[in-house]
Amino acid sequence: MSGLALEPARAAAPATRPAGTIRQQITELIALLDSADAAMRERATAKLINLGPQVLKPLRDALAVETSPEFTGRAKGIIEEISRQWKYVNEIGGNVVGGFQATLESRTNTFAAGKPISLNLVFRCVGANGHRLAETRTIDIELADAAAVYGAPQSEGKLVWKKLGDAKLPAKAAPIICNSGEPHSSDFNVGGSVNTALWIDRELQLPPGEYEVKFVYYAQSKGLLEEALEDLESNTLRILISK
Repeated sequence: MSGLALEPARAAAPATRPAGTIRQQITELIALLDSADAAMRERATAKLINLGPQVLKPLRDALAVETSPEFTGRAKGIIEEISRQWKYVNEIGGNVVGGFQATLESRTNTFAAGKPISLNLVFRCVGANGHRLAETRTIDIELADAAAVYGAPQSEGKLVWKKLGDAKLPAKAAPIICNSGEPHSSDFNVGGSVNTALWIDRELQLPPGEYEVKFVYYAQSKGLLEEALEDLESNTLRILISK
């Protein structure tokens, strides 16, 4: 990964669709499983399977009350299909969106102040619906506690940093350039993955202290994943910057 950095520039990050909107969408799709329109039932079934594990609890809750044979059959079929398709879901990874899951990893959680921070970002296709993923070439930096985003127009995602305890966020940052070449997308089979090494040096200088960091891929806010209802978020890592 290149250590090149753009000039620091504050930019508004794309808005992520609130979790409440996703829950409402799931509720509406579940209701359509009993629609009088057969085509609508089929579309709702496909979309719920596409949403993956996050629909399992709402479906089971719906099955706990009296339902029609059509609804019961479809709901049980969706649960069985999700359990079959989504066997590659990583328990420590983030949410599943558009058939993909992002996992943020690190060999160590402790880094020396003033030295580079190395992380590894893994995208995995965990559902049969996940076909094409745009390469992550540029990553914005968001300093959550300061409500500041240092971004670039061509970015595909962001690293969100949050301080813990008495840690202090830096006064400035810059987007991370992973690849300065032409943008491209890749096709994935179920279980396929791609790793991106994140080498954070001049882009962000963190003072000593504890921090949390997660990656957000602009799946919905920039339309990078087909039919994404929200952005794709990784798990959260805790990082210690030592003196």
